[in-house]
Amino acid sequence: MTEPANDFVRRFEEAWREPGTKFVELFHPEGTLFQSGMEAPIGRDRIQVHQQVTLAVLPDMRVKPTRWAANGADVFIEWTANGTFKDQPVEWGGASRFTLQDGLIIEELAFFDSFPLRKLTNPALGGGDMAVAALAAANPMSGG
Repeated sequence: MTEPANDFVRRFEEAWREPGTKFVELFHPEGTLFQSGMEAPIGRDRIQVHQQVTLAVLPDMRVKPTRWAANGADVFIEWTANGTFKDQPVEWGGASRFTLQDGLIIEELAFFDSFPLRKLTNPALGGGDMAVAALAAANPMSGG
């Protein structure tokens, strides 16, 4: 892998060891973030607020890369996040594609499994196969 990609992954790991402003510092001034659950990408000023809100809900949240790859200006990181929500431990996985410019994130596109978090905020969600639950919701008379 390229030295810029290695350096970025190292800085990403460091930023999530002690989150706060360090994550936002990885972004280019014109950088954007778009992740699961967002309606539209947000800019660096809103990324700072998003990070503060996230850490208010999950103050001990940490993100650890599990594997990564690079292709040109893009770095792909598969990661595991964990933290505590209302005294309940929670862990989820995800993947992000970072497009870098001058070593900083110009664009992050992140996808993750939000079910572990949603289940803690709404225990009625239960568990099981979401496709089966969607089918049952779409066809309430099927008894599925």
